[in-house]
Amino acid sequence: MKNKEVDIDALFKQARKYLDHLVGQSNTDQAWKELQSRLQEPALKKMLERVRRFETGSGRLRITDRKDILALLLYVKGRYRKLGEGICGMTRILKLLFLAQEELEVDALVRNPYRFQPYKLGPFTPEVYDDLEVLRRAGLVKRETLDEDGFPVLQQDNEIDEGFKLNNLTTLYRLTAKGKRFARALLANGRKRKRNLEPGLTIIKGQFGAMPLHELLRYIYTRYPEYTTESVILEKILGKRK
Repeated sequence: MKNKEVDIDALFKQARKYLDHLVGQSNTDQAWKELQSRLQEPALKKMLERVRRFETGSGRLRITDRKDILALLLYVKGRYRKLGEGICGMTRILKLLFLAQEELEVDALVRNPYRFQPYKLGPFTPEVYDDLEVLRRAGLVKRETLDEDGFPVLQQDNEIDEGFKLNNLTTLYRLTAKGKRFARALLANGRKRKRNLEPGLTIIKGQFGAMPLHELLRYIYTRYPEYTTESVILEKILGKRK
């Protein structure tokens, strides 16, 4: 198993070498995106191989990776009771994944669960950003920028991905047709291993995913106060403490 695990030291050496290459470039945003892309390569390679084996019928899909939980969350029914409903905004995705781990204990199904920490909007992990990008690059997830009325915007701004509305825009993440097939197979495995997986994720996505964001945050802040220590909107969400 050891030779199949990610070599962290080698990964950091690769990152340092590439950072040396980027030093002095005027476009720091582009340089950072290039570095992120490089760091995602090992995970992307593994995901592409899993997709290839699935599509060629050369291997059964099992829930083993946290990205599988993310794909399942995007696949199960949401507020409109339709499979594959998208989720708007990175903040909402983060909070729904947090609830899936805390209240449904989906982390027991995977070898690398998300590591949430208190941050500006409550429980947060940067791992979700990379995982969504890996799923997108693997052809399983697509994202659309929506205007305030929910209509797709033709010119997409890749910077709008934190779940905040900037210039009345937000981002919708949804599975592609390939992603739905992949997630459907994962769910078949999940039903055998955890009886309440599908109904639990459906409740989280349908009930909590349909809440206004401030109500979702209020629920999390009230139930999990240990994740509010770094929040910059605590008083706004819960009101001033007496």
